[in-house]
Amino acid sequence: MKLRRAISLQLAMLALGCHSRFPQGTFDPFVDDWYSKQLRAAYEKPLRPSGQDSVEVYRFTWIPSFHPTTTVRLVRKANEYRLIATRLSGAGGYRPGHAILSKSLVLPRHQGEQVLAWISEMEFWSMPTEEPDKLTEDGHLVLGADGAEWLLEGADQHRYHAVTRWFHDEYPKFEQACVCLIVWSGLKASLGDMEFYRFDPKRLSACSKETPDHNQGAG
Repeated sequence: MKLRRAISLQLAMLALGCHSRFPQGTFDPFVDDWYSKQLRAAYEKPLRPSGQDSVEVYRFTWIPSFHPTTTVRLVRKANEYRLIATRLSGAGGYRPGHAILSKSLVLPRHQGEQVLAWISEMEFWSMPTEEPDKLTEDGHLVLGADGAEWLLEGADQHRYHAVTRWFHDEYPKFEQACVCLIVWSGLKASLGDMEFYRFDPKRLSACSKETPDHNQGAG
């Protein structure tokens, strides 16, 4: 019986490994499967170190309980910045659905550099992947209920790192970078959904009002 359970566990882990969008051990199996389903539905592949010092990629995945998941991937190649954004049809806390809107656009250089500046200021590469436990004044654990998961990944020449936050409003630069990626992607429906959940509205005013050049889009 124990052998059968061990084999079943090994098979389950192998199946997860085939479908996972994260390096092994980044998240526990439940979270890995949940996040990976969202990314697979958006046709997003795992991020990996590029091996090139002129290439780096950052991907923000917004996973709300009751609204569609959105992914925004920023790709820097030398001095060119490109955004690839996808909005799904389902609800992030339930079934992800399928891709209903995708956009690819060139981001003005100053906006791309601003995102990288925020990533540097938040000390992204040294942030814990998962946020520390949040306690009340009397020492009780604060648990997140319905809301949204904010997942930011990065891969440069040699490294990969992921940061996920539920209490994102306590990480100003993290929240700022993620909000502006949604704004600059041009996915207005996703921005409207974000406003249903908590985030500091002042973040919107810090995003440039300039509209990126849309090279291609598909509905």
